[in-house]
Amino acid sequence: MKIPVGTERNNRIWRAVGTSFISKGGTLLVQFIALPIVARKLGPEMFGVFAAMSTIPAFFSSADLGIGPALGHKLALGVVGDDRPLQARYFRAAFAVVVSVGILIAGLGAGFLLLGKADFIFGRPFAAHQVQLQQGCWIVLGIVAMQVIVSIGGKARAGFQEIHLNNIFGATGNLVTVLLLLIVAWLDPDLILIILVVYGVGLVAQCSNLIHLLVGRPYLLRSQVSNIWQDIRRLLTDSILYAVAIGLIGWQRELAKLSLGRSVGPVEVGHLAILLSLASMFGGLVIMVTAPVWPAIADARARSDALWLDVLWRKLNRLSTVFALLVGVLIGGGGGIAVRYLYGNSYDMPAQYFWLLGLYFLIFVLGHIRFTWLMGHNRMKQLALIAVLEFASNAACLWGFHNHLSIEFLLSILVANHFAFSVCLQEALRRRVLNFELPHNPQSDS
Repeated sequence: MKIPVGTERNNRIWRAVGTSFISKGGTLLVQFIALPIVARKLGPEMFGVFAAMSTIPAFFSSADLGIGPALGHKLALGVVGDDRPLQARYFRAAFAVVVSVGILIAGLGAGFLLLGKADFIFGRPFAAHQVQLQQGCWIVLGIVAMQVIVSIGGKARAGFQEIHLNNIFGATGNLVTVLLLLIVAWLDPDLILIILVVYGVGLVAQCSNLIHLLVGRPYLLRSQVSNIWQDIRRLLTDSILYAVAIGLIGWQRELAKLSLGRSVGPVEVGHLAILLSLASMFGGLVIMVTAPVWPAIADARARSDALWLDVLWRKLNRLSTVFALLVGVLIGGGGGIAVRYLYGNSYDMPAQYFWLLGLYFLIFVLGHIRFTWLMGHNRMKQLALIAVLEFASNAACLWGFHNHLSIEFLLSILVANHFAFSVCLQEALRRRVLNFELPHNPQSDS
């Protein structure tokens, strides 16, 4: 007996969520066991250097021009119609894009580093660590360029609603990272070795994921493709909007860290990185639920399943809001104790930092679920505009007060702007989407 489409869609979401817990377990081991041990070994200043250098991969997180969600939407249409040639066309077009971008990143980055411009990025407070920064930037540049290329496997999984396989490969990479970090911290806590472990293992995991995808679906590369340039143009039309909307969200926090480092120094950057990693850790629990949701929304829209969409939003909104409130209070009340216990007394921070962080986490979750919903409905032009406005507002605040920056001030800016743009404006857009009611498909179930 054939499983109804809506039921199979739900099953795929639950498989993705279940494996996400496994993957998140590995991430927790990295963030709450391995990295705190490394931070104790390195000390606040050198850990701040590592935190500053980690902003480079974060800034390149959308260097693929947002090709992932655009590819996901195209593959979802191919899956609905069981159209393998269509799937192959857009996969090969997307692969051509990421290879070109990876080569471009490597070339431009190498030229920048050969000119000795690493000190320009991090500022005078990092002058004593220019040798480590220059070496680390070369390694990070090579890894980032390769990651842009091989990450196409994980992006294609979303269109096939196989995010659970992404999670399995990610979990394996996290466990290997934890093991190697503990070995490095025990033998020789060298900054370059730590960078190789943190980012190199993830690259190997992504390579393995891509190979597994192509072995299971060899037609993605073997099928005949006509006029690949036209397919690339169609993908880029959507993907650039995704890149703007998704990239600028992450860039705001990285810009805050860089601005703080240039104004104050590496110690404060390390403290801010710890705070934001705490929010990211809990935020990852939300993202692991929403990651398989937007492809499912795209699939439901393609099948005109309005009832399933309505039920999904009610559940998603209710559960996410309750979770965000509970975690926000937990961070505010217990975050300081956890950081002192894990990282040591040298990383002690005032209580108001954690209450602001808890508020930021609540606002982040409320904005994220609306972003996910609208992304599934392919409202990327509007989301990109909102992201640009929020980033411009944050950048203006950081520029205007660059001589008076503090962690408390930065968190306040992030909270205020994220609420105004990512919550209020996105909610107004979501309500407009509701006015466009899809016809219900009686053959699908919720």
